Amino acid sequence: GNIDSLIRAKDLTNREVGERIGTTEHQVWRWRKGKVRPNDENLAALASVLADGDLTALLIREAA
Repeated sequence: GNIDSLIRAKDLTNREVGERIGTTEHQVWRWRKGKVRPNDENLAALASVLADGDLTALLIREAA
């Protein structure tokens, strides 16, 4: 998914992302694997960490 791609592009671990946005590394893993979707608050935090605040970058699906 797009969250996974953005995390890899920033060369961050699940733990690092979780620490930066105030959640667990397991929760980040679940988002990366598409098990669950982040809520609005976490989406905004992810956008801040991964996409320079650009929420659209998180929501756009990658081309297949």
